[in-house]
Amino acid sequence: MSNNEDKSITPLRKYIAIGYAVIALLIGGIVFIYLHEWRELERIEAESKEMNMLRQKVHDAYAQMLDLTLYGEKVLEWNAEDTLVYRGKRLAMDSILCEFKQYYRPERLDSLFTILSPCLLSTFLSSNNLPISQ
Repeated sequence: MSNNEDKSITPLRKYIAIGYAVIALLIGGIVFIYLHEWRELERIEAESKEMNMLRQKVHDAYAQMLDLTLYGEKVLEWNAEDTLVYRGKRLAMDSILCEFKQYYRPERLDSLFTILSPCLLSTFLSSNNLPISQ
């Protein structure tokens, strides 16, 4: 009888071992999916943080450009000191725009550099007999 019992226990042990293997595979799969999703979430958060930084830079550039534009509106009332202030603001705007070269093609930024170029300002100031400061 003990020989018969050994034969019936052996398939039972196989089923138990297969069950444990399936459980181990399920746990391994769950851990793998968890780690993959965690890495994906970290990547998405880093990308979101980079987008927010770019959005903030665009906002700062817009505010600087608006300030420069509004300051240039009263160009007819400028004196030599005002041209120096404008030049400083223009150089600050140029440096802000240079930061965008890694995000945008340089051709897209060239039009803004041209608008802000000192040649246009000098031409305007000299044609209106206003003080020019380079």
